[in-house]
Amino acid sequence: MSDTKIEDSSNDNTSEVNSKEQLMVLLTVETNELNEKDSKLVYNLLTSSDCNIEISDFIGLFQKFNHVCNHKVFCDEVIISRVYWNKFKEILLNSSPETVTDLVSQILEMSLTNYENHLESFEPMLQAIYDEHILFHLIDYSVVETASPALLSSVLVATSNIFECCAILANYDYKIGIVLVLKILFYYFDLNGHELISAIFESKKLDDHILKKTAGCFSGIITVLRKFKINSFPNSYKRRFFLAVFDMMGEKSVTIEDFESDLKYEDLGNLNFLQAFDLILFLESNNLSFKKTLTEQLIFGQDPFPLTKAIVYMSNALAIFIDPILRDSNTNTELMSVVIMKNTILYAFMDNLLKMWVESNAKSESDLYSLLDLVKIIMYKAEIHIRNRAHHPNSRLVHYCEKFINSVDYKTARQWQINVIKNSQCEEWADSLKEFNEMLSTQVFDYVRHLRVLQLQTGSWYYNENPLSVSVKNRNISFVMLSDNQKHILVRDFDFKTTDKPYIVDNKIISGSTDPLSPNSGTRIPSSKTLLVSLNDIESIENEEITPTNTISDTKTPKNVILKKNVCMKVDILGKQNKLLLRLYFDNRESRYIWLDGLKLILHMSKKKNNETDVIRQLSNDTREQIEKLIEVRRNTQMINLFTDSYSDISDKTSIEEIMKRRTTVSEENIKKEKNILIDATTSEEDSDDEQYYNMDTLKSLPANLFYD
Repeated sequence: MSDTKIEDSSNDNTSEVNSKEQLMVLLTVETNELNEKDSKLVYNLLTSSDCNIEISDFIGLFQKFNHVCNHKVFCDEVIISRVYWNKFKEILLNSSPETVTDLVSQILEMSLTNYENHLESFEPMLQAIYDEHILFHLIDYSVVETASPALLSSVLVATSNIFECCAILANYDYKIGIVLVLKILFYYFDLNGHELISAIFESKKLDDHILKKTAGCFSGIITVLRKFKINSFPNSYKRRFFLAVFDMMGEKSVTIEDFESDLKYEDLGNLNFLQAFDLILFLESNNLSFKKTLTEQLIFGQDPFPLTKAIVYMSNALAIFIDPILRDSNTNTELMSVVIMKNTILYAFMDNLLKMWVESNAKSESDLYSLLDLVKIIMYKAEIHIRNRAHHPNSRLVHYCEKFINSVDYKTARQWQINVIKNSQCEEWADSLKEFNEMLSTQVFDYVRHLRVLQLQTGSWYYNENPLSVSVKNRNISFVMLSDNQKHILVRDFDFKTTDKPYIVDNKIISGSTDPLSPNSGTRIPSSKTLLVSLNDIESIENEEITPTNTISDTKTPKNVILKKNVCMKVDILGKQNKLLLRLYFDNRESRYIWLDGLKLILHMSKKKNNETDVIRQLSNDTREQIEKLIEVRRNTQMINLFTDSYSDISDKTSIEEIMKRRTTVSEENIKKEKNILIDATTSEEDSDDEQYYNMDTLKSLPANLFYD
């Protein structure tokens, strides 16, 4: 960096100025840019030791000079001068935060304009910014609670420009540029500047374009650091890197020479700058949870955790994790805080990975790669969670993401992995299994309908009037059943609920405890009539859930009525022109859904007005969930042979990529074979007794262990 004044080659002595008055006249001329000669003259006077101008006036003149100085002179000569930065330091110590940030932004923006013509100036300029602790002052101005939005905006612009210049210099001359990039980045992170920037992002005080520019500049730095290997690491940072690694691993006697010559540390030498940077910050952090677990594992565990391999992989994976956030122009700006604070996210992932290593009793490098497959899935889930959370008024995305990662244990991650493989398998076979799935859906629908028919034929007790109403004194109770031929609904009134369930004889409801025996035939004689409602007369079914709060002029539930949860459902069976054929009041959850859904299913079977999909949409959530669960269980059960044939030698050491590759080898013949199995199973079901129900526990357990834990 130059320490001399800028030489003025002009011989025109009349242009020389040597007084404050003449300087102020020159700087107050209405012009957008001084010529080269006047720019040099003004600069020499401003930086002269004889320049006795009050600091308040000098600051204004300095700002004006920066604004009107000839661009070539400024970039090629002014910003590389040590004298210029000494004057800037005086202003730094005597100016408001707003003035300083505006000056820094102004200097950097001029440097970035047509920067291809003066790249050599970037190194002395950035060195001066580092030496004069300008970043320290910018960080000091970044306290969200006290700084104005305008100041925060200026701070972000200035910080972004510094990192953009670093990236440009590193791409131009990486040997010099990387040194400065690392100096500035370590300085910035050591001062927790990234935490303050993240707080600005989460504060929602600034315009999106400023936040995106800042995140983009950080992304540029990440890209540069990933380009080059640690072998060219500057010695001072190389030593810092080694000390951090060996201190964590407990290898106190290892030297840099050992590192460079021992193949044991070969992987460390192949790290790129980003991985090394992440590793240093991670190992030097106060992450006590990780250090405690690692220390215990190193002392008591037989198989040491492969720290460096893990963090190399994790650094790359994290870069991939944040790339979509940076690429998406519509990304919520709060998501950018995750980019800025990626090291905090790295801490959480590494801590989680170590815990899974211990929990799974991992032993080898191949086990590590199996666990790293789980990390991919956790990252995918974390991205979904933070994107959903981004619009929350108090999102605190970094904290939320960190909390989510820490909440995932090994078993949960393995289950997610199974679901990923299974869903991917279903998607890949979707076209081939279309007919299979349609057949499966039809069979499950028929099964559920058949089950409901059996339940309807078993019958249920119901009230004729609202049992929650205190205005009704005599609450008649009745019994309702579906006829044996499934063409009528049979209803009979009773004085009380009998201990034994009524049954049907010749389309009449009979009760063994209330109906007397005929002396001639020995059969029961019904003591009251049975009402028949033809299914052909039914046009629609309506229902309403009734609670004590929506009964008119009722203040309490009758004491002589015992109801489950004080809730009942009214079901109206309607004929043509909405004529009421039958009204039922059910006081328990089972009966109301058996009849509400059962009647809809039996009507579909008898009238075929709607297709299966439309009918399923009209059913209750419980019945729809039952249908979906049965389809899933049946599909998994029928897929056992496919899965077993293709994955018989899978272990925890098998990566997701290998599993995915094997799935593509399953042939159409195997799929057809599974269809035949399903058809055979259906035939067998139709020949069996109606009383043979699915054993749900057995079916659910069949596919549960189709993976290796």
